[in-house]
Amino acid sequence: MHKKHTNIAVILTMLLCASSLAFAEVQNDESDFEVELTADLEGARIVKYIGKSPEVIIPDTIQGLPVLEVADFFCGLNAAKKNKTIKRIVFPDSVQVIGGLSGYEALESVVLPANLRKIACASIAVGKTCGMFEGCKSLKSINLPVSIRRVEKDSFKGCSSLTTIEIPDEITQCDFAETAFTGTKLMLIYQSKLKKLGYRGRF
Repeated sequence: MHKKHTNIAVILTMLLCASSLAFAEVQNDESDFEVELTADLEGARIVKYIGKSPEVIIPDTIQGLPVLEVADFFCGLNAAKKNKTIKRIVFPDSVQVIGGLSGYEALESVVLPANLRKIACASIAVGKTCGMFEGCKSLKSINLPVSIRRVEKDSFKGCSSLTTIEIPDEITQCDFAETAFTGTKLMLIYQSKLKKLGYRGRF
């Protein structure tokens, strides 16, 4: 009887492990990205996504160095047809700087890195800038990292499907540009949270 119970326990453990693996995030291969050294020579900077998967799970290290930056070339005007197909992007917590993600028409979900301090404007052409997620009309959800301190102008302008924004209770102070969430469809509960944090613009 004891042996039978042991066998059942082993089988259950194997099933649980298999279930966990099935739901684990599978990172993209390093070959899906073109990279260069960061200016301080301490990490990798992604300059272009050349993979084919519509779901991009960025690895935390590439060629033995931590991924610290993702340039405008990853998205925006420099991404060619990628902005028509990518539906989800997950950034590793190692990333500290992100360039433009504007114009990704199919993008539905983004997981921002825990160490990101600013959702910035990005240069998309000489003399022109846009909000990081401006025009991502399919974007439905976003998270604000605990470390966030500033959300620049037009960051989510035109994100007409954005209804949900995860705001950790640990965030007690953040500086928002007045046009950061213009044109979104955020639910009232999230509007309330943002206004309590200091957002003074329209939705």
